[in-house]
Amino acid sequence: MPPMPHFAVIRRYLRRLLRGPRTIVAEVVAFTAACVVMTIVPQADDATALQLHRFEADWPRSAQFVRLLQLDQVATSAWFLVLVGLILASLGLVLVEQIRILVRTWQRPVTEAALASAPFRVEFERPARGGPAIQLGQSGRVGYAGAAMLHLGLVLCVVAGFGRMLLECNGVIDLVEGETLAAGDTTAWARQWRGALAEPMQVGKSVRFDKLVTTRYPSGKLKEMSAHIRLGAGPASEDHEIAVNTPLDIDNERMYLTADGGPAVLLDAGRGDQVPVAVLLRDVAGDALEYSGTVRGIEVHLRADRSRSGALPNQVFARVLIDSGLRYAGPLAPGQGVNLGQGQHLAIAEIRHWSQFRARRDATLWLAWLGLASGLLGALLIYGVTPVAWMVRVDPLGDREHVVIRMRPLRFVPLFRERFDELVRTEGGNEVRS
Repeated sequence: MPPMPHFAVIRRYLRRLLRGPRTIVAEVVAFTAACVVMTIVPQADDATALQLHRFEADWPRSAQFVRLLQLDQVATSAWFLVLVGLILASLGLVLVEQIRILVRTWQRPVTEAALASAPFRVEFERPARGGPAIQLGQSGRVGYAGAAMLHLGLVLCVVAGFGRMLLECNGVIDLVEGETLAAGDTTAWARQWRGALAEPMQVGKSVRFDKLVTTRYPSGKLKEMSAHIRLGAGPASEDHEIAVNTPLDIDNERMYLTADGGPAVLLDAGRGDQVPVAVLLRDVAGDALEYSGTVRGIEVHLRADRSRSGALPNQVFARVLIDSGLRYAGPLAPGQGVNLGQGQHLAIAEIRHWSQFRARRDATLWLAWLGLASGLLGALLIYGVTPVAWMVRVDPLGDREHVVIRMRPLRFVPLFRERFDELVRTEGGNEVRS
């Protein structure tokens, strides 16, 4: 016998490896561990800025380890992509084997020999009736497809997850009331998380953030929050409302409103002949809202108390420095300003709400739903449709006949006792327990 080619040896080895119990258990354990990590560690494409900040502040050493191993972005990490690929390969081999079994079983005819060890068997005599010497039948053949459909659903879901890691794009943007995100703008997003083959995040229509609406419990905790936005421009524009749990589909992207937000201070800084700059006050600790940064060469530190009712602050406490020299420290309210010398000043033009929006593009979501439907159909066929093969053989004995009845359900054998007894009665026998 000629030696087997090397590629065939490798193929057989990989097939045994991917279908081996140890490999499958290791895949399940690793996938479970990844899910646990995604639950414990705030994920960069889903957590709020405050959650990420608190995690880094509470666990500084762990945060470095998390970033090194990409545990804060598991769904798009290289190691998770490899893991899902291995799971897909194992499931694919099982699916191929299930399809082969289905084809063989579907084409296999019902024979007397196949029913020799049927769980339901009975023999009796009856007066001669005539008719065929043997009857062979089968019902519920579609139930054979249950396992294959279930595994097909699993494969489709894994393929959808694999494709999602490659093609999905997530983006985060902070918008101030009255601000517009231009259609097709890929640079306005504060952060983006993209798969290896994903295109930059953009929306097909302009999005104008008109107003933030919140309702709170008597204790001051947030109850509901929604944003009124306008899609498009001109007469064809449309008004919509996005809530925290009610996203909005914009062409191929789905936009969400998050609970992250606060006051935005519009600063008139510099020499007074420029458009005001919006700076965002964020929750850094407790009830304090703060901003620190440079606005047109002026170092600005703003602080305000968070209102229990969610109302915008009437004023903020400001510390203003130029060239590391303190120029002003004190309260500022909308319409108020201070002269900083050298022809520069700082004034608060207005205080508005800002909110964080997230957008997601998932090109494989339909495939995931198709996989879920296939898996549910497979489970329904497995537990709801049972293939049953049966035989009635009649041997003449003069003016009488010897009758042999056999029945073999593929699953749930005890549930078919009544059906077998009914067949026995139909053929002129009694309910004989076998």
